[in-house]
Amino acid sequence: MISTFGDMWDKSKIPPDWDDKIIHASIEIANDVLMGADIHSAEPMRSAYITLSTSEAGEFERIYGSLSDGGQIFIKIQKTFFASQFAMLRNKFGMNWMLLCER
Repeated sequence: MISTFGDMWDKSKIPPDWDDKIIHASIEIANDVLMGADIHSAEPMRSAYITLSTSEAGEFERIYGSLSDGGQIFIKIQKTFFASQFAMLRNKFGMNWMLLCER
């Protein structure tokens, strides 16, 4: 699934040259969903995040451990209103990740 800023009903809040930028994108791979979006005010490629969601706490912790090894943690594992576990980090290769363990 891909939606662009140009698909929005109210375009008054986006820059005129952002019609073709991605507001929501997702792809299912096996039983996982990768999601992404372009972020207007972020630095190039620092605004790109891969969101990985799982429903199993053990799998979440394994993925978190692997991706955070040698990387930079932005938000440590925590419970949120939308996930039983959530974290944000940049792995050692410079890719940003949002990890969710669904409730």
